[in-house]
Amino acid sequence: MSPHYQYIVLHQSCRNSLGVIAVQAAHAAAESVRGGPAPPDTHVVALVAEKSDDLVNLSLRLHGAGIHHVLIQEPNEPYNGAAIALGTEPMRDRDIVRPFFADFKVFR
Repeated sequence: MSPHYQYIVLHQSCRNSLGVIAVQAAHAAAESVRGGPAPPDTHVVALVAEKSDDLVNLSLRLHGAGIHHVLIQEPNEPYNGAAIALGTEPMRDRDIVRPFFADFKVFR
C-alpha cells in the first residue's frame, strides 16, 4: 500500500528564522490532521510560497476541490494577520493533491 503524503507550504519570510520555520510548520502539520496523529507512514513535502496571497489562493483552490487543509494566519508582528503557512491532511492518493502544488518550490 502506498504511503500517505502531507504537504506543508511556508511563506518565504519563514526562512529568516529557524524558530519561525519550526513553529509555523508544526502548526500547519498538526492542525491539518483530523482524528489523531498523522499515520506513521506519512511523507511530508515542505514547499515555499513567495507571497502570502499565493497561500490564500492555494487554500481557495483546495477548498473548492474538497481537500482538507488549514491555512495559518499569524496575528502577531511583523505578519499582522498575513497567511504564513498551509498544511494538508495526509492523503494516500498523491496524484489528486500533487497538481495543486506544482508551482511551489521545495523549501530549502
